[in-house]
Amino acid sequence: MVQNLGTIVLVAVLSALAGHGTSPIMGVLGGAGRAALFLTLVVPFGVWILPWLFERVAALHNRELFVLLVASVALGMPMRRPSSVCPWLSAFLWALGH
Repeated sequence: MVQNLGTIVLVAVLSALAGHGTSPIMGVLGGAGRAALFLTLVVPFGVWILPWLFERVAALHNRELFVLLVASVALGMPMRRPSSVCPWLSAFLWALGH
């Protein structure tokens, strides 16, 4: 967890130092604001919604459905932005769908 938070800070600082016509302070503040917004949206999803969903599916006592849910969540995380999926995973997912 600490490593992930450190990475967010590092990305915000490095993107601010890269330039793009704004002052570095405003860049750091903008990056930190976007990171805080992202964490505000994602943390409740991981803390409350996903455990609730996994408990509901586990209560059905259907192993295949549970494995499908785990795979969907694991593979769906990089699908939030298609450009972030590595090429071999994209090809694999495309092959599964056809």
